[in-house]
Order: sequence, then structure tokens, then C-alpha cells
Amino acid sequence: MAVMTIDDALKQILTRVNDPFGDTYWLRAYQLFFEGVNTLVQTGEYNTEDIPSMIKITPVRTSSLGLTDTLYWSSPDIAENDLFGGFVMKIIDIRATVTDRGASNPGWRFKEINNEYYQLLKFDDEYKPLKNEAFYMIEGKTQGTHYAGETTRLGADPSDPSMPSVEYEHKIVIKFFTVTPLILLDEIEVKYIASPIPSKFKASSPVHLESVVYPTRIDQMFSLPFIYRVIDFAVQKLSMESFE
Repeated sequence: MAVMTIDDALKQILTRVNDPFGDTYWLRAYQLFFEGVNTLVQTGEYNTEDIPSMIKITPVRTSSLGLTDTLYWSSPDIAENDLFGGFVMKIIDIRATVTDRGASNPGWRFKEINNEYYQLLKFDDEYKPLKNEAFYMIEGKTQGTHYAGETTRLGADPSDPSMPSVEYEHKIVIKFFTVTPLILLDEIEVKYIASPIPSKFKASSPVHLESVVYPTRIDQMFSLPFIYRVIDFAVQKLSMESFE
């Protein structure tokens, strides 16, 4: 497999916009690389095999949830060396936790529903969940209070370029509907996609040529076809911006 670092990706972006040494567009290319990653994921232009490092699973206790209840959830604290502990981009699955002894409560099934199904659920018992079955809706996000993945410096300006260029962290609102209280289920697993934290990726900046940097490898974090789609995204947007 070919080795590709963040430097290699940035060089391809910069070469295609006629700035091979990054004298003019290096910082913007760096920002657009991560914007491209998030945009492709948010628009569904990926397979799970494209972004293995962004997919995470975490246990969540359910002891406080009843028949119709709401969980306000955000991703857990990240490890210092975790490059993908940014804000939660989307929840892709919820399931009962499986332990060494088997499922924590065997037979529980979770199914995501949309608003159309929710309207049917309210007026027709035929659409209600079965015993040990839970429906859930992703309702949205609450207002964030801090930068995702990193502690915000007290009084820091969000427009400060040294701040991580990821959105504010939010609590995700998940509404559950069951006929059996979720309190009987010890915990669930939330499978989700976490955005990268740009400031944790090491790249060789043309502004600091005296610094020796070992650029972060990205070919094990993303598939090569996905990386090239990100590069195309960055080149297209940078080309448009340069003519404005």
C-alpha cells in the first residue's frame, strides 16, 4: 500500500492551484482538507471502509430512562493522542451492549424512526414497538459551550486561527419510545462518527521551515479513494476562492 501523509495531500492540493511551495495558500489548503473530510461525510459520500478512524463506539448507561424519555448525549472525553475526538457528526447505530456473558439484556432491538413514522406511532397502536424493542429519533443538538475535542482557553476568540477549526461540541438529543422501560437495560452502545481535530495533525508548514516535523500518516485513517475526493474538494473550493 502506498504511504500518504498529510504533507503529501497538501502538496497535491497546492500543486493543482499553482502554489507548489505553499507560499500563499498553505494554511487555507490545510483548513480545506479537513472541511472536505467533514463535508463528504455529512453529505453521505463515503463508505464505512473509507473512514475507519472516525467511527467510534461508546457505552452509555440507561438506568435513568423510562418508557418515553430523552437522552442528552455527547461524545466522551478523548485520549490525548486521539486525532478523531472532535464533535459528533452523526450517530449511525444504537444497540444493546454485548458483554463476555452475552447481551446485557438479550432480545433488545433498536430501530431509528423518522418523523413520518412518529406521526403514525402517536395515533395507531399497530406501529408501536414490541416488547424489548426500542424506537429512537435523533431530534437535533443543544447549543454547544466549548470547542470539540479540546479545552478552549478562557476568553479565547473563536476566530483565532490557532483555535481548532471544528464546530462547538453539542449534546445530541435522542428520543426513545418503548413499551418496556429502558431502565431494565443496563446500558446501550452508541456507534457514531467523530470529526478529526485539525490541530492534532502534524504537517510541515512553509512558515516554520526550521522545525523538523514528521507528518501524520493519513492512508491508514482514510481510504485512498476518499483522500483523493477530499483533495478534489479542496482544489475546487480553493480555485473558486482565489478568483473572488
